[in-house]
Amino acid sequence: MAETYSRRLIADPASDREAAPAAVPLELRDGFAWGGLYRFFTASDGVRLRHAYWAAPDHASRKGRVVVLGGRGEFTDKYAGEMVGELLARGFDVHGLDWRGQGLSQRLLPDAEKGHVEDFADYARDLRDYLDQVVTRLPGVPTFLLGHSMGGHTILRYLAEHPEQSVAQAAILCAPMTGLRNALLIRAALLTARKGSPRAHDYALGAGPFAEIRRFFSDNLVTSDARRYAFTEWWFQADPRLKLGGVTYQWLHAAFDSIAVLQSPGMIERIGVPVLLLSAGNDKLVDDASHPPVARRLRHGRLAFYEEAQHEIMMETDEIRARFWVDFDAFVAELQPG
Repeated sequence: MAETYSRRLIADPASDREAAPAAVPLELRDGFAWGGLYRFFTASDGVRLRHAYWAAPDHASRKGRVVVLGGRGEFTDKYAGEMVGELLARGFDVHGLDWRGQGLSQRLLPDAEKGHVEDFADYARDLRDYLDQVVTRLPGVPTFLLGHSMGGHTILRYLAEHPEQSVAQAAILCAPMTGLRNALLIRAALLTARKGSPRAHDYALGAGPFAEIRRFFSDNLVTSDARRYAFTEWWFQADPRLKLGGVTYQWLHAAFDSIAVLQSPGMIERIGVPVLLLSAGNDKLVDDASHPPVARRLRHGRLAFYEEAQHEIMMETDEIRARFWVDFDAFVAELQPG
């Protein structure tokens, strides 16, 4: 059991204390972005969503705001260990959202550890609601969307579905979920649990509740950095409310349906803002072969290929992350006024 380090996590009495992490893992306390504001808001269908905000140190000269959107099973705190501080040091306000069904947002099934959603359209609406109701209440600040995997997928869908109303100036997508590895095998398993069937809310084949005993770094599918791989486990120990296990069959049905929506003719072409797509060459979860066609269909798309990276580019080794920041800084600099 990892030790935890308690410290004042809420910088404003208006924050919702239940939205703040119960504790911060001792291993992450030095790099953790203290001073964040943690709150809840209600999505358009009544689901309670948790979000967080950090202000740039020099608010008057900030470069803009970055909205960090994690992948399946992730939560805002995971990025507050390093990423948030690195963005603050670059002069950005930082916003983070926990997707419905994970993190400290409302869980959707009686078994709270099931990774579940009925339809990925719900994620896209949550992002729209979050940007409209929370993030953009302060006008005139450039907004950059930074998403990983499912978060990157949802950004693409949001931008395509709201090409005129989008508040974003640009997007950076890390290993966006535009295709899945082993898709044929997954689809075959889904034949045993069709949409709407009693089994659709069951854990998918091979999935189950989170279990530390099964988490061997040598078997992991997401990063080649042992320390950053441990972030999730450390956080689950520090705040068990964050725990999440594997996905349901319905989550997988919804994922394939949403990938088909994105791939439909004319959909990606509707996106008008600049998009930097970062593709991991050693990705074992998302099919990196799906990325070049998506980048070509974007009106202002750019593709960067990280040959050595596994799925979680922002949680990779120092060398890979250094390249990420070079690409991020160069992309954002091109969009800055003057």
